[in-house]
Amino acid sequence: MLQLQQQVPTKPIPDVKAESISALDKEMRGILEKEDISDYDKAFKYRSALTKYINLVDSYKHQPIDRVELTEEKVRPQEGKETISNEVIETLPKPLKKKGDLLLKRLRNNSDLDWNGVGEIKYKSEWIRGSNLTDLVSEALRYKPREDKASPKGW
Repeated sequence: MLQLQQQVPTKPIPDVKAESISALDKEMRGILEKEDISDYDKAFKYRSALTKYINLVDSYKHQPIDRVELTEEKVRPQEGKETISNEVIETLPKPLKKKGDLLLKRLRNNSDLDWNGVGEIKYKSEWIRGSNLTDLVSEALRYKPREDKASPKGW
């Protein structure tokens, strides 16, 4: 007679690096939302957190991951398109918010251009991998072009 083995549910192993990345992401958002510190202090704290974030993400890139099946809906979520538009405006300095809002309105009215809930840009029915609406709008509104860094994808 066969005995049924009772399967004991196992807890997944916590991914410490992913949790750290998530915590740093929250910290970075918190820094930007603080109103009780100067813009200079915000920039200093944000840059410090961003450096930690980049180093952690870089160390995480080379770890093998389990196979994940992605559907089109998961890859390009359409919900939240308005949320990403609001986030773009929030990331701009106060003097550029009005121009940023006007630029986004023009982009929304362009039938060749679209973006999804994560800010990835689609131009003439073709998704531009690695593009980011926030980077593109921010770069377009800067007073001086950034010579020390590469232009964002889609530029």
